[in-house]
Amino acid sequence: MAQAQDLVNMALTFLAQPSGSIVSGLPDSTTEGSYVIASLSQNLMWLTEAQNRLCRLCVPILDIATVTVSAGQTSVGPYSTITNMAGRILHRPTTVSIGSNQLQATNFGFLTQANNYWFKPDPATGNPVAWVDSNVSILLAPGYTAAPTLTISGFFLPPPLSGADQTVDSSLDDYTQRAMAFYLAWMIASKNADNQVLAPRAPVMLNEFAASVKEIYTRLVESDPTLSGFFDAEPIDAVVQLMSQQSLRK
Repeated sequence: MAQAQDLVNMALTFLAQPSGSIVSGLPDSTTEGSYVIASLSQNLMWLTEAQNRLCRLCVPILDIATVTVSAGQTSVGPYSTITNMAGRILHRPTTVSIGSNQLQATNFGFLTQANNYWFKPDPATGNPVAWVDSNVSILLAPGYTAAPTLTISGFFLPPPLSGADQTVDSSLDDYTQRAMAFYLAWMIASKNADNQVLAPRAPVMLNEFAASVKEIYTRLVESDPTLSGFFDAEPIDAVVQLMSQQSLRK
């Protein structure tokens, strides 16, 4: 399995930079050779950003997390706090269950409507019976008296990359890893806009990243068109448009 350092090395190779290059770092303005953010730390942050963007755009990682809620709790989240044993982070729930009972997905207007008898708590268990994906947290129908454990199925982000020897999430295949390296190379080149060697490579790296995203997305929706309901084509088009704008400035 690839490690984070392998993707850093790939990105540096794309930019013709030596191993251990310091071009990503944030120098300390008071001490020569000292860094507020070391190059490796910044590269790992950008790689985490890359994997998260790809997973939100076109790389579905299906997984499950469990959360125990307090009686009457109406908001569960935010999603960034809902993680599972593998360290994956929820970003889009698809189903919420209590034991073998799946809660009904609805919208906020119906969930909060006064005298809404459809979503009254289960009289036998005191559990909530409905939920809403608010894009930030899971909202539950109010008024329940139990403190159930929710089983949340959905799309997850990989664990953040925090070390050079950390293994990249197994759901990210070699092509996705290559896209992550292109993203990192784009960020490095863009950061160094005053560097006459690196700056011209920024639109090239963005072009490669955008092309990778487009290919991964096309493969995704061709295999299952219903996934377009979770992964919208508009953000993909925005990435491609950004690539075109950057190329014109070259």
